[in-house]
Amino acid sequence: MKLFSTIRSLAKSSRIRETVGVAMTATAVGVFLLVRPDCMMVEHIVFDGAHQAGPGALRHLAELQNGTTLGSADLEDVASGVERHPWVRSARVSRQWPDTLVVQVEERVPVAVLHYDDIYYVDAEGVPFLRGELPSYDFPNLTGIDPGMERRHPSLPNLVVRDALALIQALEGRGLANVDTISEVSFSQTRGFTVHVEQSRVLFSLSDTDKQLDRIAMLVSRGQVELSNRLWVDLGPSTVAIVRPLDRPIGS
Repeated sequence: MKLFSTIRSLAKSSRIRETVGVAMTATAVGVFLLVRPDCMMVEHIVFDGAHQAGPGALRHLAELQNGTTLGSADLEDVASGVERHPWVRSARVSRQWPDTLVVQVEERVPVAVLHYDDIYYVDAEGVPFLRGELPSYDFPNLTGIDPGMERRHPSLPNLVVRDALALIQALEGRGLANVDTISEVSFSQTRGFTVHVEQSRVLFSLSDTDKQLDRIAMLVSRGQVELSNRLWVDLGPSTVAIVRPLDRPIGS
């Protein structure tokens, strides 16, 4: 019995020594870091969620000065700097002790190509975010919007882009078209939106879009319109649709 009691006492003493040792080590490290703040300098920046935006460009935009300590780093400033990258929709920054900043990046996702004064990627919110030479053009092209329109009506281009994207989403949501079968949505201030879908061209006027979608959905479900054929479908009239072969002149 005395043997087991002695073993238990030794084990307890050992645990106490370990606990005290850990506490003393932590205290020593804390005191050392307070005395030597240079040991808490930011040595690494990690970007999570960044695929299109390169880490080199993001580090440059973060504008973190050499010698910045982890505790003094302004996380909001770092996030704001990273968000200046065209691919970055939002950024959130956190500290990872002892020497790392972790930047959680949410990138923009292109859904269309806007033709304006140049060509731009547009995200799902209708925001143009990347200009010039694009990595890929395999998206619906939004045309018919120009800077002159903005000079006459400053809010009109943004509204047209959002309406065009909403029309694409509605066609896809109703099963009338997949986004990869829509090559272009062309806008006219007098006629509306012409959607180039598969082999057909479908004209939507600027009012009662839901009713026009109902009309084209009915024609497709009845087999009266097949968008894989070369057809011109005018949904502008209030109660009917005008359908003709695309190669036939409008007046014939």
